[in-house]
Amino acid sequence: MKELGRFFAENGIILPYGAAASISTPMTRADAEFIVEVFVGFLDSHQDIFGR
Repeated sequence: MKELGRFFAENGIILPYGAAASISTPMTRADAEFIVEVFVGFLDSHQDIFGR
């Protein structure tokens, strides 16, 4: 979770402590898609751990 939090912060997303994401009603589809893109980037950068 710490690595995920750091990766998201490096991409301009601040996660609440102990949470994978925080989504709010006022978010646009583009906001949600950005979160997904950053998460995919995290997975891609950690292929050695996740075996992708």
